[in-house]
Formats: sequence, C-alpha cells, structure tokens
Amino acid sequence: MKYSYLFTVLAILSLTLLTPSPAYAFPDREAYYAKVDYIVSSKFIINLNFQENDVKEIAAPPPPAGYKLAYMEITVAEGIPSDLVAIRFDRKIENNGAVTSLISFDGYIKLAYGGKSNLTVSAELKCSYIRTEWKAIPSSGRVIVDVYPPDEPFNLENLTVRVSVDNYAPYIISDVRSPSGESILAPEFQEMLHPNAVKADLKNLELNFGYGLEDGSYEVIFKYGEEYELPNVFLAKEVEFYNGTINAFETKTFTASVASDWTTIGYIVVLYSLHPVGGGKAEVYVEASMADYVYFEDKIIRIEGVSYLIPPLNFELWVKAYIVYGSWFKVVSRFKKPVNILYAPVAIKKVGEWTRQGVKIRVSENDIKDSIYAYLVVQLPSYGKIKNVITPGGGALGEYKDSLLPWASTVRAISVADRQAYIQIKNGEAAEVGTYFIEIEWSPIRIKAVDADGKPLRNAIVRLRGPIDIEGETGEDGIVEVSVYHPGIYEVDVRYKSVYVGEAKLFTITNTDIEIECRVYSLEIETVDMWGNALSGTEIVVKTSEGKTVFSGETGKGGLLKIEQIPGGEYNIEAYYKRIKTDFSETIDSSKKLRLELDVAFEIPFLGIPLSKLESIVATASTLGLGFTSFLVSRKKKKREEEEGLIELETFE
Repeated sequence: MKYSYLFTVLAILSLTLLTPSPAYAFPDREAYYAKVDYIVSSKFIINLNFQENDVKEIAAPPPPAGYKLAYMEITVAEGIPSDLVAIRFDRKIENNGAVTSLISFDGYIKLAYGGKSNLTVSAELKCSYIRTEWKAIPSSGRVIVDVYPPDEPFNLENLTVRVSVDNYAPYIISDVRSPSGESILAPEFQEMLHPNAVKADLKNLELNFGYGLEDGSYEVIFKYGEEYELPNVFLAKEVEFYNGTINAFETKTFTASVASDWTTIGYIVVLYSLHPVGGGKAEVYVEASMADYVYFEDKIIRIEGVSYLIPPLNFELWVKAYIVYGSWFKVVSRFKKPVNILYAPVAIKKVGEWTRQGVKIRVSENDIKDSIYAYLVVQLPSYGKIKNVITPGGGALGEYKDSLLPWASTVRAISVADRQAYIQIKNGEAAEVGTYFIEIEWSPIRIKAVDADGKPLRNAIVRLRGPIDIEGETGEDGIVEVSVYHPGIYEVDVRYKSVYVGEAKLFTITNTDIEIECRVYSLEIETVDMWGNALSGTEIVVKTSEGKTVFSGETGKGGLLKIEQIPGGEYNIEAYYKRIKTDFSETIDSSKKLRLELDVAFEIPFLGIPLSKLESIVATASTLGLGFTSFLVSRKKKKREEEEGLIELETFE
C-alpha cells in the first residue's frame, strides 16, 4: 500500500496525455512557448531558540542576481512541537497529524512559542530561487535549453531545470537530447542514473543536476497534434490493479480498457522479483511511447532461525517502477528467471466550471464508483495561483502540500502547490462526492493598444474570444485590464472609432503585459485652391466606405488640420470651403500628410464668395460676351453718329 500511494502521487503530478499518434505538420507561427525554469536550491541546518512566549520570524536569504524566491521551507523531521504555533506561512506538510514542514512563497515564516520553558529546535531550511525563460517552439519542434553552472555560492549540483508547456497546448515532449547527443528519455540512459535525475511526462521535463547530469546544451524535441491538448482540470482514477508475470527472456505487451467517457493516459508499472542470491543480474525494462523511470530498490533479505538447524538463506529483492504514457506498454526481459508485474491504468475525464473566483467541480458517485483510488487534479497556466481547496463538506484544505490526512479509517492524500494541486476523492471505501471549489487568484492581463507611432489609444474596445468572451475599454494610458479566468487560446481584436484596427492571437500568455500595435495613424491635411493657395476654415469630414463619420474638424492657419489618431482603411473625405464641397477618396495605411486641392478657382473680391472651376469658366465666358456686345453696340452707335454728321454737313453747304 505504501508504494501504491507513492506511485499514485507521482502519476497524478505528471498526468498528461492521450496515446501518441503519427507526426503532424507544425503551425507556421511560433506562437506557442515552452516555459524553462532554472532553479537553484540550498539546504542548511538552523537552530531556533525560543524563550517563554517568544515569537520569531525566519526570513529567506536574498536571491542571487537574476533570480527570485520560489519558496522557502523549514523542516523538522520528527515533527514541529505542538506548543510551537505557525502564525505566518503559506503551506504545510502533514502526515497523520504530525506537521513536519512549513512553506512560504514570500520568504517569511513566523513562529510563536507558548511553552513555559526555553525551547531549541533544530530544523532544515531549504530555499529555492527561480529564473524563468520563455522559448518559442519553432516549426522544427526543437527547443535548445542551455545549462551551465550557476554563479557562486551555488554550483551545478544545486541546479534543477524544468521545461513545461500548457496543458491546452497541442504539443508533447517526444524526446530530449543531452549535450553529447544521447536520448536521455531512453530506458537504458535513465536506468544508468538515479530515478530522480530525469523526470518526464508529455508536458513536463525535470533535469536534476545533483545526480550526475552534464552541463551544456540540451535539445527538447516537441511533437505537434491537436489530440495532445489536455484539460486543466480533470478527474483521475485507478480502476484496478492487475498482476502479471513475464517468463525468462520473454517480451510481452500489456493494455487495458476504460469506460467510453474516460481516456487512458498511461499506467503505473511495477516490476519486482524475489529470488535466492546468485540468480544473476536482472535485465528487465519497459518500452512505451514515453516511460519515466521513477523508483528502484535492490537489497538482500536474510532469512535465518534461532540456530543453524536450518542454515540462513539470502534472498535478493529488487523493484523497478515506471510511469508510462499511452494506451499500451511492453515489458522486455533479458533475465533468466520469471518477473512479476503489477500495473494499473490511469484514466482521466475533463470536468470543471470556470468562474472569476475559481473553478467548480461536481463529482458524482457514478464518476468514481468503479475506482480504487480517485483524484481531482488542477494544473494552471503561469498567471494563475491556487489559493484554497474547498471540499463538499466545507473543509478548507488549501494549506496542505504533499500531505496525508486522516480520513475515515484510512488517509487522504492532498497537495496544493502554487499552480497545481491534487486532492484524493476516493481511497478504497472512503470517498467524498459533491461539489469541490478551487479558489484561484488570476493575475490581471493588461492589454495596451497603441497606434503606429507607439502612442496609447484611448477608448479603444478590446475583445477576447476563446473559451470565454471578454470585452473592455482602454483608458487614458491605452490599457485595459481583463481577467482571463478560463485557460485556453484567445483571439484578440481591437476596435477604434468602430473600426477594427488590430488583432492578436494568444496561444501562450508569457507576460501579463501585452502590447498590440494597431492600424491607427496620424494624419495632416492641407487644403489649397487650384492655384495652391492655402484655404483656412475648410470643414473636413472623414467617413468610412460605409458612410460612418470617424472625424470632423476645420483647417486652421495655413489651411492645415492635424488628426492625431485615425484608423487605417479606405475613406471618403468631404471638404467644405464655404459654399463649395469637394470629395476625395483616400487609403490611409501610414502616418502621412495629405494635400487636398479643392475645387476653388478664386473668390469674388469684397464679397468673399468662392467660385468653382466650372463657375469661373462660365463667369469668364459671360464677362467676355458682355464686353464684345458692348463693343459692337458702341461701334454701331459711332458709325450712325458719323453718318448723321455727314448729312448735316452736306445740307449746310
């Protein structure tokens, strides 16, 4: 039973996948990211001296350059004394009523002593510091992780490197290559090292350099496929433990079926043998789509009586344990004796109703009635933190990590880390069904909309569409804060003055501050007449092709009008200079200056009435016609006068 809990917990912490299938083409965009955490840890012994009614606060040492505190843990192996009360901490580890560890995420633990005499407690203080990098997963699927010894006072043995992708991302880790080119996920490589040296599932990888791994560049190889998407909240159960045997030098494949609404993600597999010493080396290993070598023990058991009536006999007991992923696994034996196999399929089922405060999970009797062990599992993206776990009975279990709590006639396993948790909902005959609530604190996502010149967009409407729809309006600084409380992929669009001006797709949220550059530009309009003379006081109306007005204003001195932010697109510009209207069609796709020549030829002096080109032509023609007519009338009159003068002269003579 002890090993069952161990392997079950390891499985639940690593849960990740459906059966791998043939390779698929990768997306063109490098939009999904792998999270790479470099963690350095140190352990040392401290002595805590308390006097009567004393209070002490233990603080973590400052982090090394480039790192921040991941957590601080104080451990008292025999259990923290009952008269020593923890009044400031985040998590505790408790086993059967004894609290052995206190954990803090902010670097402070405060203890109050209520005893009557002095007390000295020897404890182990562990501090872990973290530095995070985000690596885009390229089309090749190969991500390089560079590992070098950390700065003093740490060394390579203090370093752990973790690589992970979000559960909902359509990627799995298919292989990892060491700096020397070896596959470190291959069974033969893993079994050369301590089981804790390499830990892997299909979404997570952990390399512990305290167990002999070399430094250098590691290549993490990802495989893409929509079937690799996993829920962030699910039930996991072990329906039955199966026993099997493999004969000497035999290879055998194992599989098991589950209910249609559940999915087998893998198996817990234990290989063991008990035989008299001298049986030879046990060369037995597991093959699967992915196998994580998690436990090994090889020891001698001596059987002897009170006298030599029956001489002592030595037996060799060895145990190997794996967590394998996929719907099948294969056991290969190169050993000359039979080997026993204990295996249990692990099946999962997506559950959960997301709210702004957390996620609600309804567990029915029907969900777990056929299981021996069942768990509720939550795994969050980087911007969410688990604050508490509320059981159907109203119990709050959020302060427990890696703990075994008394439960009916047995114990209940629970662990609440920063961003992932499991809680046992069935252990044999003990079970608790009903509604569970996981309280989550989501870091707000700050989306900043800026124009093409980097200036913030005020009153822009930002909308996210995905597992949930979210909408908000930017403020003076161009920023809107949204709570993305349902993990998944989101499409973001930005509307400004009712025009779609920007979009983005959030595959992996690597930062809670996101900037979107929008198709919004600055525009300067100059209005002139047909001779190039500036026309101040021109009314400008800018309309979309659908006829919606996005801007109106009036040119000032020099015929200039500045529009600070206008959405890009096809526009109709109407320019009104007094009584004359001129229409223009413009494509605005950058910040620029437009020189608009209006249909203005000149203005009538003193009256200030502008005339269009056509009107000026008509006016000119009219003026010329009137002048010619006057000339003809004048000549005719003059001729008549001359003729009349001659007649009078002749008469006079």
